[in-house]
Amino acid sequence: MTTVRFYSLLRDRLGEGEIEIEAGDVAEAVARLKEIFGSRWSDTVEEGGRIKESYIFLIGGRRISPADFRKTPLNGGEALHIFSPIAGG
Repeated sequence: MTTVRFYSLLRDRLGEGEIEIEAGDVAEAVARLKEIFGSRWSDTVEEGGRIKESYIFLIGGRRISPADFRKTPLNGGEALHIFSPIAGG
């Protein structure tokens, strides 16, 4: 199992701070999150079926780009952190 943690606006829109899922890599995790959250996920995180560039995915403090989602395995016990865009001033 992998823990996925959501922060800021994403946490508010999904109504969850974290969730446990089964996934072999980050691409599978994203597909699973789309299944679980449906339009709440796609309306918030995606644009034209792709992850918006402003979202940050981290594993072990390392940023994972969407191009590397399939190449990035998820080993049980680690957390995938997803940060929404930060705005303010």
